[in-house]
Amino acid sequence: MSYAVDSRSDTSAAPLFGSSSMAQVFPSSHSADVKAWLDCGEHGRVMLSRVRPKSVVAREVCNIPPCFAELVVTVDGYPVRSRVNLPSGFTRGRRIARVLAVSDVAPF
Repeated sequence: MSYAVDSRSDTSAAPLFGSSSMAQVFPSSHSADVKAWLDCGEHGRVMLSRVRPKSVVAREVCNIPPCFAELVVTVDGYPVRSRVNLPSGFTRGRRIARVLAVSDVAPF
């Protein structure tokens, strides 16, 4: 693949390729407010510091038995909820638990 080269010395011209939106200067920056937790029903709520594809990390050590839970992640106040299974729970004072996605739809 070849690209055209502009040999003009005019530096005010738009770049030949790339994103012009990357060059925009914004008057202020924004950091999203992100919160995540597991609602484990009768076992309580576990605040999370990290959500991974197959595990979660609690902010503090907790003792939650194997259960089904609702994983809630909010970004700037907008929640996203997913039903998950904690097949081993949070055991032996650990902060990491394995999670599996749960589908409410029957597989047949």
